[in-house]
Amino acid sequence: SNLVRAPLFRRSWLRSKKRRFKAREVARSFLQASYASSPRVRYAVACIERLGVGAFVGVRVVVAAVDSFAVRAYLADIARLLGIPFVEIGFRYPMGNISVFSNRTGEEVCWRCAHPDVPIGGVSCKVYAEHAVAAGMTPATQTLAGITAGLAAEATIQALHGRFPLAGRLIQIDIRTGAVQSVELTVDPECPGTH
Repeated sequence: SNLVRAPLFRRSWLRSKKRRFKAREVARSFLQASYASSPRVRYAVACIERLGVGAFVGVRVVVAAVDSFAVRAYLADIARLLGIPFVEIGFRYPMGNISVFSNRTGEEVCWRCAHPDVPIGGVSCKVYAEHAVAAGMTPATQTLAGITAGLAAEATIQALHGRFPLAGRLIQIDIRTGAVQSVELTVDPECPGTH
């Protein structure tokens, strides 16, 4: 489970086998920690694809921090279709990456320009971690997750204010060496996404 990486995680949640309980507790923690005058947190115990486009009503930024490329593609396509900024975050030790797509116009690069072929399926975090350890690698570190998440949080805050300094770029960070790369993404004329 990725629960231990959830914002505002509490150890007591590990005792519950019910996902509904975990989702409710994460939502409650956000509400308790919020400084907003009337905070609103929505959650569902379901695959995002089953919730449909209505789940995105009122959403101002979509942040994809999921392992499945098929789900990332779905989120990217919905965000593009609705003109919602899209922030993608991921890591595979020792590299962390973040990319931002403003989705303001159809002429801009989109997530699907960078990922025209999306593999279906994949493996869980647990299986990936077991294989990485067996190969003598470190699957991920909290430090790498924290640094990458910090950049994504800043990009999300910027997007909420209508600023996109990282738009159309892939930022990669090597946690071992401190090397940072910024790769400009280009529009793919044969992009399978909506332009």
